[in-house]
Amino acid sequence: MRRFILLFLIIGIIFPLTGFSQNYNFLRKLVRGVANVSLASFEIPRQMIKVTQKEGDLAGIFWGPLKGITYMLGRTLLGVYETGFFLLPPYTPLVEPEFIFEFEGEE
Repeated sequence: MRRFILLFLIIGIIFPLTGFSQNYNFLRKLVRGVANVSLASFEIPRQMIKVTQKEGDLAGIFWGPLKGITYMLGRTLLGVYETGFFLLPPYTPLVEPEFIFEFEGEE
């Protein structure tokens, strides 16, 4: 029972969860890395839509998937890096948007 209580005390000290929206810590870096690895494939349709809106349908059909695959590979590699090294600083995001489904605003 003592070990159980001690374990929860250590977890409570090591993993403080605060409610600040821009609080970049190692736990957020871990979540960001896992999310980027698991959702990276959504970059392909996302980039197809963005290229279509910016340059037209033909570019969206041909250039969009290539750009999406490139962005997907980059997001996957960054996600693997952030997941593997989540305890090491810096904790700020290496790619914008931080998560794939964030609102980016006007580009």
